[in-house]
Formats: sequence, structure tokens, C-alpha cells
Amino acid sequence: MSNVNLQIIVPEMTIEKYAEETGLTKRTVDGMIQRGYLPSVKTGKRRMVNVAVRVLECLEIKGS
Repeated sequence: MSNVNLQIIVPEMTIEKYAEETGLTKRTVDGMIQRGYLPSVKTGKRRMVNVAVRVLECLEIKGS
């Protein structure tokens, strides 16, 4: 098994920024969060996509 060196710039990202970075609409990202497809965390009044958890999920799936 090879080692993976990963640098996560931000552990959390706004829904708007995540939508912009992935090419999805904000509405799609909201729906994915509501259905449990994207991990999120509430920071104050704002809901953020938990990018760190999403990366770990992807690595886990890839390693299976």
C-alpha cells in the first residue's frame, strides 16, 4: 500500500464556495447536505461543508 500525502487548505467551506469549486449549484449542495450525502457542520448561524471529512470518506472508499 502506498502512502498518501494530503494537504487540506481549509477543513470547512461555505456552501456557496463548495458549489463554486465543484461546479454544482448551491441548491444541489444544499440538497446533498439535507440528504446526508455531504458532511456538514453548523458554525454559528452558518452551515459549512466539512471538507476534511469528505476527503477522508473519499480516501476510505478508494482504499476499499
